Amino acid sequence: MSQLMRLIPFLTLGNTEKMSTLLSYFKPHLIFEKFDFDHTPDGDHMLELFCMMSSGIERNDNGSRFKEVIIEDGIVASALEYLALHAPTMKSSLLVGEEWKDLSSRPALKYVLRILTGI
Repeated sequence: MSQLMRLIPFLTLGNTEKMSTLLSYFKPHLIFEKFDFDHTPDGDHMLELFCMMSSGIERNDNGSRFKEVIIEDGIVASALEYLALHAPTMKSSLLVGEEWKDLSSRPALKYVLRILTGI
């Protein structure tokens, strides 16, 4: 499955419409707040696939264009908003406390971080 998901972005090369269609397939599963409260095995699977796909995007002009489409689609902004909403304030960043435990226990966090790393 991992190899297949690395191949998928190549099928959309140079075609913004195909890239957008691919992203629209995953978009309903990329609502991280909803995922935290109502995650299902199907949702886990879809986010896992998106993470595999995003980490497999090549570092070249075509890959850069696909990443631009992902950014334009608001996926990166949504992930950053999720982190900003749930991450503890800077003053408590050196202390391990309930705020950090709450953040680290959120089911969507691992996917958010993997998506941002891939993009």
